[in-house]
Amino acid sequence: MEKINDMEFNNDLERENKFKEIVSKHIKTLNLEKPNYENKEMFYTKEEMDRFNNIVLKTNEEKKQKEIARNDKNYKKNKENKSKKNKKYVQ
Repeated sequence: MEKINDMEFNNDLERENKFKEIVSKHIKTLNLEKPNYENKEMFYTKEEMDRFNNIVLKTNEEKKQKEIARNDKNYKKNKENKSKKNKKYVQ
């Protein structure tokens, strides 16, 4: 994985863009439940590492919430279908 520490930047904007690029690559390729503290040398400052960890945790939480919502929707749909079938047999 690339390390921001090993790179030279002309300004803070370049550094910020590289940070965002690394974070987006990381989120796409790894599905982490927890931040990966083994990569802490990847970022220059503790603030950047904390931001990175917060983004990863937030992204994983959003994925979990979507999965829960999808499962809940499927559960309700299946329950409705079963009740419709049961009504047919009763009549």
